Amino acid sequence: MTKFKIVSLRPEKDFTDNSASPPTIFDVKFFDKYSIDAIEYIKKADAVILPAVGEYIDSNVFKNSKIKILQITGAGFDRISEKEIRKLNINVCNVSGVNSNAVAEFCVGSSISLLRSFKKADKNIFSGEYVKIRDKIIKDKLFELNGLKVSIIGLGPIGMTTAKYFKMFGCKIFCHDIYNIDKNFLNELDSKQVSFREALKISDIISFHLPLNNNTKNLVNKNNISLIQPNSIIINASRGGIINENDLAEALKNNHLRGVAIDVFQDEPIKPNNPILNLPEKIQNNVILTPHIAGITKQSWNQLFKESWLNIENCLLGKPFKYLVN
Repeated sequence: MTKFKIVSLRPEKDFTDNSASPPTIFDVKFFDKYSIDAIEYIKKADAVILPAVGEYIDSNVFKNSKIKILQITGAGFDRISEKEIRKLNINVCNVSGVNSNAVAEFCVGSSISLLRSFKKADKNIFSGEYVKIRDKIIKDKLFELNGLKVSIIGLGPIGMTTAKYFKMFGCKIFCHDIYNIDKNFLNELDSKQVSFREALKISDIISFHLPLNNNTKNLVNKNNISLIQPNSIIINASRGGIINENDLAEALKNNHLRGVAIDVFQDEPIKPNNPILNLPEKIQNNVILTPHIAGITKQSWNQLFKESWLNIENCLLGKPFKYLVN
């Protein structure tokens, strides 16, 4: 039996470490990342696996190929032009929702850390200032999550799960999406759908769960950061570029925000001249930066890779498959 030729632009170790072996009907050529060497194999492949994070890939790479499916191992698909690739009769699929719990944990955990000054406390205790920081934290009368207003921006599978997590901690949930949100979901959380401006105005915590596209690029900027309540928290675990990093840094320097947790950046890896990296030390205590790992856990990656193989197999065998991004 002739095997399907698959090009994986992520290393084999990612799959073997997570017990996610390819189907036996696949002949897989693995690359550590996208490279010039991979192009000749892509032209002959039946399917391509692409990590969600990495450099942009020009659609011309996929022209004159026999590829049936481009499978992204993650939710975001801004590494490629989905519309251009569809014109080549190639199905573009992601895997949405399998890392929802991991991202939701990140958002809730980061919010608690910022609300309770854990980063500042840890740093001061290591510096021998236990009594000083304890007195300051007590004086500051810090908040718990219970009773706070949380706006979720983007109600896909990850946003919906994050909303549920915050609700479990006693938060009042508000939801914003460009599409109508399921009424049963809103009723379940005793929530309501609000405009983007209202979401910014009313919230103690704002958590972003959006794709990066022409409509969402620089969505949060100096013109609307001013709408946000002082001492609010911003969480971005979706895509860099949604929040203007220069404007965000200015808001932090002006003490307009209690804190931010940022897992994604306009440039990844983050550049040394990024204004967020160059905030005053005092402000850095109110900032949590992580290297695009909010959705990465042993459990989420295991399911992510298995779902990717299964989806490709179903597509190539003419069976129903899932996660079409169009």
